[in-house]
Amino acid sequence: MSSRKKVLLKVIILGDSGVGKTSLMNQYVNKKFSASYKATIGADFLTREVLVDDRQVTMQLWDTAGQERFQSLGVAFYRGADCCVLVYDVNNAKSFEALDSWRDEFLIQASPRDPPNFPFVVLGNKIDVEESKRVISNKRAMTFCQSKGDIPYFETSAKEAINIDQAFEVIARNALAQEESEEFSGDFDDPINIHIENDRDGSVIMSARIPAIAVNRVSDAAKRQLDLVAKFVEEECIPADPVVEAQTGEGDARWEGHPSIIEDLKTKARALGLWNMFLPKGHYKESPGFTNLEYGLMAEWLGRSHVASEACNCAAPDTGNMEVLAKYGNEAQKQQWLKPLMDGKIRSAFLMTEPQVASSDATNIELDIKREGNEYVLNGQKWWSSGAGDPRCSIYIVMGKTDPNNKDPYRQQSVVLVPADTPGITINRMLNVYGYDDAPHGHGHLTFKNVRVPVSNIVLGEGRGFEIIQGRLGPGRIHHAMRTIGAAERALDWMLLRVNDESKKPFGKLLREHGVILEWIAKSRIEIDAARLIVLNAAIKMDELGPKKALKEIAQAKVLVPSTALTVIDRAVQAFGGAGVSQDTPLAYMWAGIRTLRLADGPDEVHLQQMGRNENKRGPEATAVIKRQRAKTEELLKEYGVERRQPGARIQHKL
Repeated sequence: MSSRKKVLLKVIILGDSGVGKTSLMNQYVNKKFSASYKATIGADFLTREVLVDDRQVTMQLWDTAGQERFQSLGVAFYRGADCCVLVYDVNNAKSFEALDSWRDEFLIQASPRDPPNFPFVVLGNKIDVEESKRVISNKRAMTFCQSKGDIPYFETSAKEAINIDQAFEVIARNALAQEESEEFSGDFDDPINIHIENDRDGSVIMSARIPAIAVNRVSDAAKRQLDLVAKFVEEECIPADPVVEAQTGEGDARWEGHPSIIEDLKTKARALGLWNMFLPKGHYKESPGFTNLEYGLMAEWLGRSHVASEACNCAAPDTGNMEVLAKYGNEAQKQQWLKPLMDGKIRSAFLMTEPQVASSDATNIELDIKREGNEYVLNGQKWWSSGAGDPRCSIYIVMGKTDPNNKDPYRQQSVVLVPADTPGITINRMLNVYGYDDAPHGHGHLTFKNVRVPVSNIVLGEGRGFEIIQGRLGPGRIHHAMRTIGAAERALDWMLLRVNDESKKPFGKLLREHGVILEWIAKSRIEIDAARLIVLNAAIKMDELGPKKALKEIAQAKVLVPSTALTVIDRAVQAFGGAGVSQDTPLAYMWAGIRTLRLADGPDEVHLQQMGRNENKRGPEATAVIKRQRAKTEELLKEYGVERRQPGARIQHKL
């Protein structure tokens, strides 16, 4: 294998509206010029791979809007830049005079490490216009560049392709010289190829869609990571979803193999740094450095694809299990199980739910765990053990009772690590979800009969099981919720695909021309955005105060998001008619999977009951406040000499 390195360089192109920034970028990347002018809204960006001094470079060119009202959006894109290109129109004096303010604004907003030596390049564009109309001379432009530290200067024409390649060659070389260049490298037979171009709506990229209440809490590194995640999911993972199903096979073979395309995607994701992003910053030494909020935004994109989470080693139940081991495991347990899980070499299952009890109340869990000498002996049943069918599943994290007679019902349970190949474990069957088997991952019904594991396999200690599962489920609910938001977004995309199909004309009109369809679209947009804010609010509170202080917000997200997504998916199904409940779209499978989330990690009713109780504790306070307000009203009525009017009373006019 050969070692291949790529360097990703971010280049910002600034200047007044209409100076030709978009045209310059398109001429350089696509070798095209359009005479029609269309103002950039927000920001566009394209990429081009070039060879600079024998180094493979990916130029990421950002064209931010020149209009004043969009500059507040543009500055969010400045940070992390490796070079800034200042563009003016040689026939427009105002655009030249604005270069100073563009340069100053960039330095303030981008905050480069060494501002005096940050690389700028100035382009005087539109030299193809007749000389008599030119108002900024070459000498004047050169004088300006010299006064700013000998900034390289080129006179260009996007229309005639004059000096375009020469200018961008210098831009690439100067950007490459910046020590802030972002590199990603790896040992692979084929280069990783992620095309980062315009967003689907032709204007704003993914990180620019972060809700306003959260955007200032997201680091520049996380924003760039979010852009990579989004493109990786849309260009690599979503197209691979049907291939995964095709490679899974039929019959018993579905449980015996593993789709090879998943390993290829994992290789690509790891090379791009899209790996183990879920462990929150400040809580785990193994964390890649993202907050719950930042990873939540990334998880939304992972939720658009069936395979994306696994490709990035961010799939349930492994994420929660890795958090358990990272937070509560000892060093020996981490070396044996956490390390291979984080390397993506094995998978795991979390065994809590049981068929014979009401598992929504975790104190009912009754799998028996008895200590005999230096071993624990496990007897009982578990079901809905997600991941147990995967041939790569090597470890079960099992919850059971070690002290059933403890007066404190929350100290009866313990968690032990059970290798999947331990004698005495039987997989009775793999359960289906509305007919879907989710092979090879699956959901197992298992029996434990005299299963023995060393006492050293206990996690944290006897009687700590309830504490562990609460620590595990909090972040997991946020992950589920944000992935579900992503699924809802994709369902809305499919709805838009259908209603804009020119061949579908019920009652002589296109679907999009029916009022009820537009209402579905509008309601879906509102509901998805509202649900996202609920989840991000929970993530922010977790980051600032910890999961225990965010239980209410986590529960709100857990209840609201799945029901919202199911509503959106149902509308998309209705838009497709019979095709919506078939396997011709991903909608039926999405609905089946998300419906389980109203049960997983605790049914909605349990969370609602607890939230209702907690909210109702405000009853006496609310009653007292209203009584005080009523008393004040009576005082004011007397003070002003008026009587309270009953609803509907006529106004009496004295003549």
